[in-house]
Amino acid sequence: FAMGDALYFEYKCNFGRREPDTLVLCSDWCPKEEDKPLLVVACSDGALTKFHDEGEKIGVESRRPSQPTCIAWGPAPSFFLAAGWHDGVITLWDEKNTLPREDNSVHERHPITVLKWSPKGDRMVSGDRNGTVGVWKVVDKGRLICQCTIQKGKVAVTHVVFRSNDSRAATADQAPSFYFSGEDGIIYCGTDDSSRCREIFKMDGMDGSASGTAVLQYLAENDELVGINDHVIMTRLKGPDDSGQTVVVTTAKLSARADDRMLALWAAPGLLATSSGETMIRFWNLLEDDNYVVRISDPKVPPDDTIESIAFNPAKRLLAAGTRKGYVLFWLFGAEQAA
Repeated sequence: FAMGDALYFEYKCNFGRREPDTLVLCSDWCPKEEDKPLLVVACSDGALTKFHDEGEKIGVESRRPSQPTCIAWGPAPSFFLAAGWHDGVITLWDEKNTLPREDNSVHERHPITVLKWSPKGDRMVSGDRNGTVGVWKVVDKGRLICQCTIQKGKVAVTHVVFRSNDSRAATADQAPSFYFSGEDGIIYCGTDDSSRCREIFKMDGMDGSASGTAVLQYLAENDELVGINDHVIMTRLKGPDDSGQTVVVTTAKLSARADDRMLALWAAPGLLATSSGETMIRFWNLLEDDNYVVRISDPKVPPDDTIESIAFNPAKRLLAAGTRKGYVLFWLFGAEQAA
C-alpha cells in the first residue's frame, strides 16, 4: 500500500513445517541498524526463529523443551538477546548467535513474566509469576551474573521500567534504578542492592479496592513515572528523591474501557498512546495536559472489530494497529496530529 510518497509491502515469515496448532507467542526486533533488520519470533512449540525484514528465515532455530514467555533484544553495544521460559529458565545469546547461556537459579521453575534491559544494556531485570525479581549483569561476552534477587509478595511481576533520567545525585559507577509492579498494583523502586528496594506507591481503585497494574511507563522528559491500573486510573509520580520521598503529581480517571487489556506506548516525547479493546486509540499529551483520539475509519474494517495490538515507528512517525479480525491499520503523524 502507499502512504504519502512511500510504498509498504507485506511479507510473510516462512517458518517451514509446523504443527497446525502452533502459536506465535511473542516477537522483538533487533535494535541494531542494518540494511536487513532482524526479527526474532517465539512460538508455542519452544522454537525461536530469526527473520530478515522481508520474511527470509535466518540460520537455525533455537529450541527448548518449554514454551517461551517473553523475549527482549538488548541495546548497543552488545545487542544481547534474552528469552524467558515457562520453566523459569533465562537464556542469553550474544550478537554472533553462539550457543546460548542458560540460568535457572533465580526463578526456580516459575514462569518468566517480564524481561527488561537498561538503556545502556549493562543491566537486565527479570520477573516471574511468583513475585521474584532478578537483577542481572552480563559479563564475559554473555555470561549472566545475578546481582541480587528481590521478593515482594507472591503475585506476578508484569511491568519493569528503568529510570533513565534520574534527577538524583549519582556516582559514575552507580547502577541504574528501576521501577517494577504487578498484579497487586504496588509500585517498587529497586537497584542492584535488594536492601534499598522500597514500595513507593499502591494504585488502588476509586473505592480503595485492590487493582492490578495495566500500564507502567517512564516519562524521561520530566523524570516521572506514569502508571495506569486495571480500574483505568492514571497516576503520575515523581521520585523517590535524595531523601526517599515520592510525590504524586496527578491522579485522574480515564475515559477508556476497563474490562480489556490496556496497550500503551510512547508516540512522541510526552505523548502516550493507549488502547483497550476499542475501535480507537487514545492519545494523552502529558507535557501539555491535552488528549485526543484517532478511530478506525476504513470502511473495509467491520464495525464491530476492535484493536488488539499497537506499534510505533519513531523514525517514520508511523503508528500501526492490529485488529481482532486480522486487519492492520496505519496512521502517519504530522507535526501536531495523526493523519
